[in-house]
Amino acid sequence: FNWEFFEGNGQGDLYYPFFYLRNTSDSERNFWWLKSKTGKDIKKFFSSTKALQADVAYGYFDEELYQILSDDTSRVFILNELVAHFFPEKVDKYKTYGIQPEYFDNWQLSILNEKSDSYGQHTYRQEFRKVRRNIFPRQIVRIYQNKCAVLGNAIFPKSGEKMIDACHIIPVKEGGLDFTGNGIALSPTLHRVFDRGLISINKDYRVILGNNFKEVKSPFFSLQALEGREILLPTRKELYPSQDSLEWHRTHIFNQ
Repeated sequence: FNWEFFEGNGQGDLYYPFFYLRNTSDSERNFWWLKSKTGKDIKKFFSSTKALQADVAYGYFDEELYQILSDDTSRVFILNELVAHFFPEKVDKYKTYGIQPEYFDNWQLSILNEKSDSYGQHTYRQEFRKVRRNIFPRQIVRIYQNKCAVLGNAIFPKSGEKMIDACHIIPVKEGGLDFTGNGIALSPTLHRVFDRGLISINKDYRVILGNNFKEVKSPFFSLQALEGREILLPTRKELYPSQDSLEWHRTHIFNQ
């Protein structure tokens, strides 16, 4: 582990993982275990590599986590998430030396687009659902180039706040899954309009307008002006909104 790359002070040492991965008080959450040498007790803190070697025979991961880390793709995902969480200012530099972002994005998309039957039967299905739920908004916005699919605008505040929403075409509460075919990037206003069935998307990927609302005309913005507009689509056809998802939306939400 190149600690100097992340911290810049070159003070890393072998005992660091044994301290930072130490067990919590909740035994059900533990994933890192230490095997003590005969007649030795495990200390809560090791001040040096010498102290570590005196008391600890070896350390080992929880079996379930070990199996996950044994998979190259899963290991890359976990490493990238750790870097992004604990060293956000180093992400771009890390990607220059490590895994390329295109690889990471494509892998995340492959997770989102895994078939729904295997999605439900995944060995770690609860954890896997959480992973997909976290990936969904990030990747949906990315494949629409951070633009609203209807308006085509992209806004990037200096604060870094996201201005475009990842919208589920079939809502999660109605059984909608986190995959690219069930997602579309919309502005917050149009997200609400879409979720309430005031607009939808037809088979030709054009905006259709409902008759379930009244609108006060404005020279600045009008839903009426959006009717028939072709939406922005991802560059790859396999990432387009699913016709099945759009049909469901037109049948169950649009004009209701």
